Formats: sequence, C-alpha cells, structure tokens
Amino acid sequence: MIRVRGVTPDSIGADLGISAGFELLSVDGRELEDFLDWEYLTAEDAFILRVRALDGELLEYDIERPEGEPLGVQLEPPHVRRCGNRCDFCFVDGLPSGLRDALYVRDDDYRLSFRYGNFATLTNLKARDVRRILDYRLSPLYV
Repeated sequence: MIRVRGVTPDSIGADLGISAGFELLSVDGRELEDFLDWEYLTAEDAFILRVRALDGELLEYDIERPEGEPLGVQLEPPHVRRCGNRCDFCFVDGLPSGLRDALYVRDDDYRLSFRYGNFATLTNLKARDVRRILDYRLSPLYV
C-alpha cells in the first residue's frame, strides 16, 4: 500500500476524485508496495487501480489515458531501508560532524540508488529484492 501525498489539479487523478491520504492498494490485481511498483505498473495506458478512500471505502477505477499523460498523483516518500552492516570502510563513519542529519543515515536502498543515484552495497538484499531488480530491469544501480 502506498499513501497519496497530493494530486495535481485538473489531472486524471483529480478528475477521479483521488486526494491526499488515499491509499493506493493495487494495479491490475498486483499489490503496490512502493514507488517502483507504482511507476512500473502504471506505465501502461490502461489499467485497473484499486484504492481505499479517506472514509475507508474501497474503490476501483478502470483507467484509460492518452499515451504519456501523467496521472498527477504524488506519493508520500518511501521509508528508507537502512544498512544493518558496520563495515570498516563505510564512508558515513568518515564524515565530519556538523553536517546535515540526512548525510549520517546508513542507507542500503537499491530503490534510492535507481531513482536518485545513491550508492548501495546491495549486501542487505533479499531474494525478493533481486527478483524486483530483474523484473523491473532497474538500471543503473550505483554499487
């Protein structure tokens, strides 16, 4: 499940009545976990979107849109997957004190590597993560 942070006015999402706080549950019957699922599964011009409205009502939309037209739905930021390792060579340990707090986060998130170019060791991957990387053809990853 992914939560909607906002919807662009006069977009397909706004026309459907989707608003901030809605939960995006599935696309074509495939459960949504994060922005990768959302971007990959909504890339088609036609799909079925299942959501939970603010009042808890389950809604299903049969979406057909012109090629390339965005839905106008912004997602809440993903939860960052943190690194569980304590490597001697970790660059975080070499940072001087007093920098932005975000620089001291030990993330090992292949999703952020794909989207933003963050470096990841990939040592914390589970078999499911490897399948997603291959299925979604995530490249480049910065390792």
